[in-house]
Amino acid sequence: MKNRIGAFSAVCLLAVSRVTASLFYSPIKTGQSTSADLGGAVICFFATLLLCIPPVLLCGRVKGTVLSVDSFKGKAWHGAVLIAAALFFMYVAAVTTAKFDLFVTSDVFPESAGWMFSGLMVIFAGFAALRGAEGIGRAAAAGAVLVTLCIAAVLIFGFGSADFTALIHPLWYGWERVLGSAASMLSDTAELALLPFLAIRTVSRGKNAVRAVVWWSVLGFVIMLTNVLIGGGVVTGDRYPYYVSSAASYTSSGITMETAATGIWFVGVFFRASLFICAAVDCIAAAVPSFRRNAVVWCVALAVGAVSGTLAVTRSGSDFLAARLPALIAVLAFTVVLPLLTLCLTKKKKEPSE
Repeated sequence: MKNRIGAFSAVCLLAVSRVTASLFYSPIKTGQSTSADLGGAVICFFATLLLCIPPVLLCGRVKGTVLSVDSFKGKAWHGAVLIAAALFFMYVAAVTTAKFDLFVTSDVFPESAGWMFSGLMVIFAGFAALRGAEGIGRAAAAGAVLVTLCIAAVLIFGFGSADFTALIHPLWYGWERVLGSAASMLSDTAELALLPFLAIRTVSRGKNAVRAVVWWSVLGFVIMLTNVLIGGGVVTGDRYPYYVSSAASYTSSGITMETAATGIWFVGVFFRASLFICAAVDCIAAAVPSFRRNAVVWCVALAVGAVSGTLAVTRSGSDFLAARLPALIAVLAFTVVLPLLTLCLTKKKKEPSE
């Protein structure tokens, strides 16, 4: 199965994807990040740990994913769920690529065609998706090292000019603001929805899967804290917080790091788009086994590129990209409702034979 992946590869791939979603793009210019974001990051961390429980239980019970339950194959509702999941994963891949395209065509190369970078990205992501999740995850290990070094460099060189006075009291703006920040961060964590479909190789009742999701949750918390520190201390609120903070971070030689930030974002977008395209392809292939996987890969990649390029060309994607509530509902549905439903149905199937 192309969706099988080792625990270490899964942690690296999901972490790089999380960095790409958290650090590089802020959908609405709301000004300086506040202490509410600090409290929201803590709440989001514990919510992420809790939301990981149903997929891990599913992984230990069925020794795979919702794609590998034999008793569900051929059922109309199962096919509909898989197609819905594929559409959501394609949406995430398209939005991820569109964010980078909007950035490049507005701040870096304003004279370039809006669809060009989306087209290039989906071609690269399509070739990566042909290798499956394990192949993408192994490459992401090197990407994780580069991303970590660049983020650390920005924090180190920009720390001298940072002002963290806005992060002193997490409850200064009240619980409503804190919970709203947590919900916003959680809606960005589309990787949670991947867990029921990503077959992390397991031994001894899914211990590898448990370790993988715990490590990823901890890394996600560190990433969110980094996002808060960059947004609240280094820059004063911008649509591209990490890029702006890298431009304000000077090395000892007086060199800024915005070029490195752009390159790291490109790498992160490549891995995130490849991961979600691969997940969408696996869902479609499971729903319609008669389709050839390679053909599905390129159909999905072209569809993602078309949507992403359209958003970038029309410049009308800001509100679309900022749609947090639908994304949050989809994340909760695929992370909690679907695994619990699968566990209940598989348990009922086993009871007569026990």
